Amino acid sequence: MKKIICRINTIILEFEVMILHLIGDNVPSHCIRRFFYRLGGMKIGKGCKIENSLLRGPTIVGNHVVIKDSFIGPYSSIGDGCEIVGAKIENSILVKNVRVNCPKQPIDSSLIGDGTAIEGNNRFSNSIELFVGNQCTVKL
Repeated sequence: MKKIICRINTIILEFEVMILHLIGDNVPSHCIRRFFYRLGGMKIGKGCKIENSLLRGPTIVGNHVVIKDSFIGPYSSIGDGCEIVGAKIENSILVKNVRVNCPKQPIDSSLIGDGTAIEGNNRFSNSIELFVGNQCTVKL
């Protein structure tokens, strides 16, 4: 029974991809990208910019978030207005307006408060866990 359900899901996905090929230039690329993110278990908010990054679901990204050169891993939630550049974030919650700029360590199992800025340095180590309040600056 499981094999039959998996096969039906595969056929449906192939059909959806075929429809996307047929409509071609009539649909903007961000709509297609958002569609596939939803299939992967992610929710992407309005006005987000995602460049050279990998998102792995289940993940929720709020409105007006900028993600560049980063990996946002499973079980993460990124709040509205966050900016993430050059980071690896897994199993974490970033509340709104958080700035993460090039930390050398992956951020794992963390809760980061509103308006916090996290900036990297030149050292590299294993992942870090952070529990940071509102309006803080953390230099690693």
